[in-house]
Amino acid sequence: MKRLSIFVCVLFLGLGTADADVLTDVTVGTIYDTNVDGVYDGASAFVTQLSASVMRPVEMDASYLRFFFSGDGFLFGHNGDRTFATNRLGVDFVRDLNSGERDRVFAGFALAARANRSIYDVYDYTGLTGYVQGKWYSAENTMKRVGYQLNWRSYPNLNVSRYVDHYAFFQINQFLPSRTTLRGDLGLGYKLREGAEGQVVLGLQVAQSLTDNTGLRVRYQRRINLRAANDTPTRFNALIYGDDDILKDRYDYSGDQITARLTQQLPLQVRIILEGGYEKQSYKDDLARDVSGAILLGGALRRDEYSFFDAFLELPLTQRVTTEFGYGISRNFSNDEFYNYDRRQSVSFNLIVEF
Repeated sequence: MKRLSIFVCVLFLGLGTADADVLTDVTVGTIYDTNVDGVYDGASAFVTQLSASVMRPVEMDASYLRFFFSGDGFLFGHNGDRTFATNRLGVDFVRDLNSGERDRVFAGFALAARANRSIYDVYDYTGLTGYVQGKWYSAENTMKRVGYQLNWRSYPNLNVSRYVDHYAFFQINQFLPSRTTLRGDLGLGYKLREGAEGQVVLGLQVAQSLTDNTGLRVRYQRRINLRAANDTPTRFNALIYGDDDILKDRYDYSGDQITARLTQQLPLQVRIILEGGYEKQSYKDDLARDVSGAILLGGALRRDEYSFFDAFLELPLTQRVTTEFGYGISRNFSNDEFYNYDRRQSVSFNLIVEF
């Protein structure tokens, strides 16, 4: 995988010597997390992320192509074995429709891979993602979106014969004269992994421009499980950090969520973002257990109440260099003692350089 990364970067940078349209950005970030595993006795740790991406746009008549490569590495200060890297190589396509520049079709696909160390190689995978979306205005102030996404993966070190995730959605946005945007969306997910699982996601969202530089967004979301795979619940003490987790994903639970996000634009392109939320999660097939893994008396199903608050400050230093500072606090009250924790905090810093 390292050789592939180096080869692709050299290829794109070589193109850049002849074509100034090749774009590159590098991000170096670190986060200190007081409960990096998100469990009852999770350890604190510094996690460093190194990211780089190379993109070459190609413009055509009413169309746009973007070839890209991106790589991410996560370094865990408390446990070097958890260090891992992910890479993506793909292309995106955009085309304006005859009905107007505001109406467009989007499509793309990417090859992806993840490499881990030691016992964490159960997360190793190679995969393919693809998507197609459409956006159009049925009226001057009414925008609609429809789309489909496929995520296929192969896990060579995990007893999983197949992993395919299908997701389709429909969204409608209404723009009002009061600078209010109303949004409703419906999503349907269907995953094949040693069985089949389905889930419907319903969402209602209101975004309001409070001033020229201040915006507020409030969203309510409901997850409804249609069919459960009845897999044996799996516990893995070192939960994933920074990538999708095949052992624990959105299909495992249903419930209600509400989130709010406030964005404040300041002079010199400085931006502050405050976001918080609360979610109830009901697990259909996971019995609540104690910290040793024994099922609790009464055989109750797992129930979680997760809440969080995040604050971010984006501070551009130059036209090509931006810094980001973040603080987050969260808690998860669960009748499953293993996943019950309080006052998980994190402090982060990112440095982003564009070339």
